[in-house]
Amino acid sequence: MRTGHAALLRQAAMTARTPTDGQGAPARVGRLLESTGANPVQLSARMHARLARELIAACGGLDEAASACQLSRSRLSQCQTPPSDDPDAPPPAYLHAGAIAELEAYCGQPIYSRALVEARPAAAELKGVVEGVTDSTEDMAELQRLVRQLSAAGKPWSQRERLLVTAAAAKIRDRLAAVMAIVDQDLPS
Repeated sequence: MRTGHAALLRQAAMTARTPTDGQGAPARVGRLLESTGANPVQLSARMHARLARELIAACGGLDEAASACQLSRSRLSQCQTPPSDDPDAPPPAYLHAGAIAELEAYCGQPIYSRALVEARPAAAELKGVVEGVTDSTEDMAELQRLVRQLSAAGKPWSQRERLLVTAAAAKIRDRLAAVMAIVDQDLPS
């Protein structure tokens, strides 16, 4: 295990032991988010239950996971149970950061952490930039192949051929415009 990863796990475990805001989230984290104006990652209760279920399964099941973290088997079971639509049902239970860190360290897979990182709006925007640029590059290669093929005959292009080139170029222009729209939103560095 890398030193940096171990330090993050210890920090997450310490954070999980701090007083909560009444909803299970560490009060310190809530205050930090409020003070910075940051938007917390939004995952549905069903997604939290699915991630808990996957993490518990990766640890070898409820009994094995309970032995790897500070939560009881019944609490882990509650965390992996999707919320009910029944208004009389108890509210959904969530894994706290310390338990997530312990379970991920135990199974060696960042199941929950990866989902949280991927759910950040900035991560989705960055992914859109990367996909837009790579798709544009592939489209440009295809346009280049088309122009070479059409020019190889050494004769003027027909109306149909001009339309093919124009459509391919417009597709590239539109992709790059979408990339620029994302970049203009001030991606975090």
